[in-house]
Amino acid sequence: MEQFSEQSADQSMDQDDGRWLTYPELAAVRGIDKPSAIRLATRKKWRRQRDNRRIVRVLVPSEWLSPRYQSMDLPMEQPARDMDLSSNRPDFAAALAAVEAAHAGEVAALHGQIDGLKTLADRTMAQLTEATARVGDAERRADRLEQDLAAAHVIAQAAQRVAREAVEQARAEAGTARDTAEALRRADEARKARGRWRAAWAAWRRQP
Repeated sequence: MEQFSEQSADQSMDQDDGRWLTYPELAAVRGIDKPSAIRLATRKKWRRQRDNRRIVRVLVPSEWLSPRYQSMDLPMEQPARDMDLSSNRPDFAAALAAVEAAHAGEVAALHGQIDGLKTLADRTMAQLTEATARVGDAERRADRLEQDLAAAHVIAQAAQRVAREAVEQARAEAGTARDTAEALRRADEARKARGRWRAAWAAWRRQP
């Protein structure tokens, strides 16, 4: 477990053999990220302190107060100002070019993905528009069918009314025909009765 000592906010952060830095400050000085700075301090077992604001600082030796691409393969006791940086410049330029190339590749890949997503979105929108048009056509056909059914219902009701009226008229005409036939039958029977009466009267008159 790491051990920390408390330090007041106004206490000097500089020492003769180094400088007190936070992990972000160490990362900025070394040109690395914060996790790498934490691992570096842990690996080198540098002293750590936490101030009254709970901020952790490490005592970084003077020879480490330079970017990491300034070679640390030299003996630790050699001052940073005596380092020959000329041999590292081509390596740094090559590394920078590699990073830029990788970044350009990532940007190109992202542009490709964006173009693919745009194409997919356009195709999906076209399909949605077509589907919406089909739904509209189906709704219009349904409306026309509903109107046709309503008209057919009205026509059927009218036909039923006409049929009922025709049946009622036919029944009335049948009743009239029956009444007429009955009247004719009675008239015929009365005529026949009169004929028989006349024949009987004539026969009686002929008697001596």
